[in-house]
Amino acid sequence: MAKFQIGRDVKTDAPKVSVEIDAQTPLAAGKHRFRLVVVDELGIQSDPAILEVTVVKAPTAVIRGPSQVRLGAPFDLTADGTQPGDGRITTYLWTLES
Repeated sequence: MAKFQIGRDVKTDAPKVSVEIDAQTPLAAGKHRFRLVVVDELGIQSDPAILEVTVVKAPTAVIRGPSQVRLGAPFDLTADGTQPGDGRITTYLWTLES
């Protein structure tokens, strides 16, 4: 894994690198640009290749409802307090797990 910092090269001898994300300072939501230049055994460098990676913020689900209900009585669950991420919430998936 490699810890990337803006403007600093990360040098590897392999054609693959894992981008390490620090939990304290993750990549912010939005577009990030990565550049790759390869160097051959003669020291000749390629033109740069560019990749834009968009980091998206996931929505946060919040579920609310009563903690006790009468046997056989209907009740409501609500997603009040749910926060959208980068997109508009279009679907709520409700599941009874036990």
